Amino acid sequence: MSTIVSATDFVPAQNMIYTKPKANAAGGKSVGIINTATRKSLHVQTPLMMTWGANVYENPNGSSYDISLQFPREEFSNKGTQDLLHMLQQFEEKVKQDAQTYSRDWFGKATMSREVIDALWSPMLKYPKNQTTMEPDTTRPPTLKLKLPAWSGEFKFELFDVQNNVLIPNENGVTPTELIPKGSEIACIIQCGGIWFANGKFGVTWKLFQGVVKPTQTLAKGQCHIKLDGSEVKKDESLVEPNYDSDGETNVVLAPSAVSQVSAPTETPEPSGEPPAEPEKPVKKVVKKKA
Repeated sequence: MSTIVSATDFVPAQNMIYTKPKANAAGGKSVGIINTATRKSLHVQTPLMMTWGANVYENPNGSSYDISLQFPREEFSNKGTQDLLHMLQQFEEKVKQDAQTYSRDWFGKATMSREVIDALWSPMLKYPKNQTTMEPDTTRPPTLKLKLPAWSGEFKFELFDVQNNVLIPNENGVTPTELIPKGSEIACIIQCGGIWFANGKFGVTWKLFQGVVKPTQTLAKGQCHIKLDGSEVKKDESLVEPNYDSDGETNVVLAPSAVSQVSAPTETPEPSGEPPAEPEKPVKKVVKKKA
C-alpha cells in the first residue's frame, strides 16, 4: 500500500491517530500524527496550485525556507483544490476537538473550553483579514504554508521541473527562491510534521516532501508575438511607396505592376504660327446736313 494518499481518500475523523507528547530542546513539545491506514507519517498529494514564491529567513542556525500554496477563487477552483481545502478544514476541526479530549496530556489542564482552544489555536489555513473587523475573512480563499526542510545547508526535499528533471538537490548552489518564483505553480506531496506546542500556542506543521514546479508563463521580450492572417500579410503590389532623393525631396515610385496599368498622358498639340489678327472695326462716314 502506498504511503501517499489523496485528499479525497483521507478522512481525518477516521484516518488519524496521535503519538505521545515529546518535549524538545526549545522548551516546547510536539505530538506526531499518524495515518491509520499506513501506520506511518501522513503524506498527501496536492493538485497544481499557485504559490507566492519561496521565502528565505536568516537565523543563527542558518537559512530556513517556506512557501505558501494559494487556493484559487471559486470560479477558478477544481475538484482537486476543493477536495484538498475540505480535507484540511476537517483536519483542523479534528485537532481542535481532540485538544479538548487530550487537554491534560497536551496542556496539563484537566478541562479546557472550546473558546480557550480556539484562542490558543494557530490556524493551518490563513485567510485574508476583513479590513473593517480585522478578523479572518473566510469567504475568501486561504493559503497553506509549507516548510522547505533544510539542515546544515542541505535541503531535505526533492524538487523537479515539468520534464521530471531534478532541480533540488543540486551541486550548483541554486536555492528555492530562484527555482520557485512568485506566481509559479507547484504540485506537491506534503508531509504532516505533527502538532507543535510553544509559547502558549499550538498548531500543525506541514512540510514539502516532493514537488514539481511549473514556471510562470510570461511573454518574452525581443520576440514578436503578433500573428497576422494571410489576407493581412499579402499586400497590394500597386501601393505607391515614397522615395527620397539626395535633395531631400520626395519622389513617387510606382511598383512595376502599377506602371503597366497607368496609360501615358495624351499630348495636346500646340498652336502653330501667330494668333489670328483681330478684325478691324468699320469706320462710320459722317454726312453733314445743309442749313
